[in-house]
Amino acid sequence: MQDTRSFWDTSAIVPTLVFQTSSKSASALLRKHKKLVLAWITRIEIYSAICRLARQGILDNKNYTIAVDRFTRIEKNRIEVFPTETLRALSIDLLQQYELRAADAMQLASALIWCNEKPSKKTFITFDEQLALAAAQVGFVVLGI
Repeated sequence: MQDTRSFWDTSAIVPTLVFQTSSKSASALLRKHKKLVLAWITRIEIYSAICRLARQGILDNKNYTIAVDRFTRIEKNRIEVFPTETLRALSIDLLQQYELRAADAMQLASALIWCNEKPSKKTFITFDEQLALAAAQVGFVVLGI
């Protein structure tokens, strides 16, 4: 039986929660790729993004609550990759090999752990260009960019 799960980076999830220029594309991907694999750090990054948007006045209280509720529904059907010593070591390796920020290295390392470091034919969804490039270079099928 083929695994139909896809790894989702935070940059692809936020536009499904809050209207952005990439919301239409992100929502279409979510309808097609409903079985999500998420890094442990994703929930923190999601809250960081929506709290920042609320502080900036882009999200009012109602839309903040809607975004949180949408993410709660998305999370219900996820597989989550938890932080381990292996994740930390792999993240550091990725930082040495690719031009990534720390959280992006953790996202990519989480995706690699999910697929036992065999990314061929596995889908990685991101709207972050640097992360997309690194994910493609390690062998993922990258969608979103």
